[in-house]
Amino acid sequence: MFLIRPHARVATVAFWVSAVTLVLFGLDYSWQLNLPGYQLFAQPGVFLLGFFSEELPFATKLLLLLVGQYLFYGACWWVIRHLWHRYADQ
Repeated sequence: MFLIRPHARVATVAFWVSAVTLVLFGLDYSWQLNLPGYQLFAQPGVFLLGFFSEELPFATKLLLLLVGQYLFYGACWWVIRHLWHRYADQ
């Protein structure tokens, strides 16, 4: 049915969510915009940033935000896929 392997689909979804977050974070950081839904969408990355000092440069903050996003959304997609296959086979 799908041409992409399941583990590659997880990485693809996590990558695109991280890419959208990158754009939103850049806009919010640069122009102090109030984007609706941004805090909810970026919360995993913002949570990871909470463990570090506020004096970090922009590039480091951005990298940490993206790592948090990628890990969280990749894990969520894996769990959903795993549960879907477990209960779909029954």
